[in-house]
Amino acid sequence: MKDYKRIIVSAVMVAAVLAAVSAATAEDDKGAAGSELIAREKFIKAQFQKLTTKMLEVAKLVEKSEPETAKALQEAVDQSRRAFIAEDMDKVADYLSKGLATAAASTKQEVIKELQNILETLRHGVMDDDKRLERIKEWEKILARIRQTIEKQENLERRSRIASRADKIDKQMKELSATLAGVIAQQKKLLAQTEKTNPGKAEVRKLADLRDKVSRLIAEQEKIDAATRGAPVDKLPLAGKAQKDLAKKTEKVKAELAAAAKDPDVARALSVAGASSKAVSAAAKNVSQAAGEMAKASGSLQK
Repeated sequence: MKDYKRIIVSAVMVAAVLAAVSAATAEDDKGAAGSELIAREKFIKAQFQKLTTKMLEVAKLVEKSEPETAKALQEAVDQSRRAFIAEDMDKVADYLSKGLATAAASTKQEVIKELQNILETLRHGVMDDDKRLERIKEWEKILARIRQTIEKQENLERRSRIASRADKIDKQMKELSATLAGVIAQQKKLLAQTEKTNPGKAEVRKLADLRDKVSRLIAEQEKIDAATRGAPVDKLPLAGKAQKDLAKKTEKVKAELAAAAKDPDVARALSVAGASSKAVSAAAKNVSQAAGEMAKASGSLQK
């Protein structure tokens, strides 16, 4: 008879684990792929069917010697059939395969609720108070291990998201560097052209001042690039703030360049020096593009 009791206790334990795992995986479903969720639901259903089959076998074996235990086991199985738990488990997998996440989640919650009801039936049918307290402690340990497993999985997913984010940041920084290379080339060209003009004129001083401002922007950006390359992920938001501030400064310089590009005196001075009157306009366009890239980079760094 002791063997029967061990089987009964095992049935209760499996029911407890199924209920706990179903509840835990319901919380964890958001980060899992569709195929993984479907496989998980099918596995849980298979375990549940094995459990109900074993409970019926034991109920028949102990029907005469332990009628109360047999009754509790039979009631638990009947309860599962009345609640259509196995069918609902199939529905969850079917909903997931069709991409109906909301319907799957709702049905799964019903399954969890019914599993917990069955667990209560088994607990009260086969345990006295002392045994129940002892088993509750065991279930709490099992639940703690399940939660630890879920936490480890969440940490892995979190690290995966961080790695993905780092790749995105690296890509945006490379795009920004390429844009800045264009700005630098444009500035060198503008420098060569302004050096041919009369430095005493106001419009020439304006161009020289704008050239210096862009040079300072480039120097600041190079510092941020160097900082982000060696910074741990948790420090990136600080670099993101610096990048955001630099983007604002760049927008101001872009506006000044755009205004200078429309200034007829500036155009005339460049023309006298044999330079293209469109040089400032091209510089403004490049700086505008750089400002946009900076804004995108700051958004990624601050997430």
